[in-house]
Amino acid sequence: IVAATRNFSDDLVIGRGGYGVVFRGVLPDGRTVAVKKLARPRDGDGEREFRAEMEVLADRMGSTWTHPNLVTLYGWCLSGSAKILVYEHLDGGNLESLIGDTAAFGWARRLDAAIGVARALVFLHHECRPAVVHRDVKASNVLLDRDGRAKVTDFGLARVVRPGDTHVSTVVAGTVGYVAPEYGQTWRATTKGDVYSYGVLLMELATGRRAVDGGEEECLVDWARRMAKEGWRSGDAAAAAGTVSWELLMLGMRCTADAPQERPDMPDVLAALVDVADSAGVRLEFT
Repeated sequence: IVAATRNFSDDLVIGRGGYGVVFRGVLPDGRTVAVKKLARPRDGDGEREFRAEMEVLADRMGSTWTHPNLVTLYGWCLSGSAKILVYEHLDGGNLESLIGDTAAFGWARRLDAAIGVARALVFLHHECRPAVVHRDVKASNVLLDRDGRAKVTDFGLARVVRPGDTHVSTVVAGTVGYVAPEYGQTWRATTKGDVYSYGVLLMELATGRRAVDGGEEECLVDWARRMAKEGWRSGDAAAAAGTVSWELLMLGMRCTADAPQERPDMPDVLAALVDVADSAGVRLEFT
């Protein structure tokens, strides 16, 4: 990893955030990778947890568990205080940079992205045994490959949840605007928490608005609920009904219900999205 990133050279940095720094690297076999060096203090519990979770995730999302809508996790490294994840490198950008541009990123591509992320979550929640809860579904964690296929990335917060169990965290994980309300009360990670975060992402795709906008006093979920309560007084409701944007927004509101049990499961969400595409006559690139 040190050789691949030229000792974590500053000129290879492709991303920075509260999570740490991401470097572009090239492995000896020629694969271009994204090396995420997590900025987390070393402690005994954190180290053991990181090691255990990465072993499970690597087993599920390594070379034998590939999924077209998940960024491949090639491996991980725990060295001293450094916690490192090595992913495939994608050069198509992320949804965060595209959501606000409805002209360049049209409805067919938005539906493609929504369906791709939904398929990834169906795999994690219902096809992995035990299930994997991502815990940080958001626009910036959805990358596009050079063909435009959406892939979910960043499993640094992911947790394995066995039947009948939930993961109890000592801190609230996730990103403001995307975190399900019950998580701040129970600190329990469940698949329904991911559904909530996904619903916020659907609202972003539907409206072009951000989950939390620094210039707005209310988050996107509160804005959508207020608009629905007021009857969408803008007068656009009748015209919008039945359109892709309207259907995405309505489905997003279902996914962000306050009560977890009122949210649909991801297979139901995926089926609803496919129906939206069929009804709108949208040709999907990745089926």
